[in-house]
Amino acid sequence: MEMVTRYGMDKTLGPRTYAPPRQPFLTGARTERVEAAETTEREIDIAVRDIVTAAAERASEILKSRRTDLEEGVKVLLAQETLTAEQFPAIQPQHRQTEPVG
Repeated sequence: MEMVTRYGMDKTLGPRTYAPPRQPFLTGARTERVEAAETTEREIDIAVRDIVTAAAERASEILKSRRTDLEEGVKVLLAQETLTAEQFPAIQPQHRQTEPVG
């Protein structure tokens, strides 16, 4: 939510801050209250939902594209009950994807 309300990371709402400034002396207290009209709050909710949905879809795409590596890791785990980075192809340097996230 802070991506939208504090940092303005939504194209529709633009680079505007809707969250009140943080209070450094209230370190344990968190306020999720947004200072905006009801229609703007709805737009913020939609923007947050869109960000979460896009991230979930991206994660699903990555998992589907790396399914073979994940299945190999599962086989090793079932056989040995432990797994090192060297044994898991999905995290070996030659298998890592270098494309940007987003």
